[in-house]
Amino acid sequence: MNKNLPKIISYDSLNQFEGKTITIIEGKNLTFFNIKRFYWINYSAHEITNSEHAHKSLHQIIIAIDGKVTISLESTDGEIFEYNIQRPNEGLYIPPMFWKKIKYKKPCVLLCLASEPYDENDYIRNYEEFKLFQK
Repeated sequence: MNKNLPKIISYDSLNQFEGKTITIIEGKNLTFFNIKRFYWINYSAHEITNSEHAHKSLHQIIIAIDGKVTISLESTDGEIFEYNIQRPNEGLYIPPMFWKKIKYKKPCVLLCLASEPYDENDYIRNYEEFKLFQK
């Protein structure tokens, strides 16, 4: 796998009975990076909201445990990628230096696996600043 591009990762899941699914993240799906932090976002508003930023060095995997989001990514080359995340057995791998727009479509819970502890200095929160990195 090319670690420099975003990618959907599929995880194994067990459907023990109707309404119960267990998703398993192990083995080959843990080799993208060492997980040093995980957190979740519990978005409960019923309206569509956007959040935007990039990370200088952080690798992430975002999983929609419940609900649905659209994630648009822009590379420093200006290439655009768009993903609809809505299955708890899939995650979106996001490498560093991608401008990320998350559109929350309905109440949802996102699980985020991160390669580094929280560091505000790793964030690029201004799109114009991000564009300075473009070739």
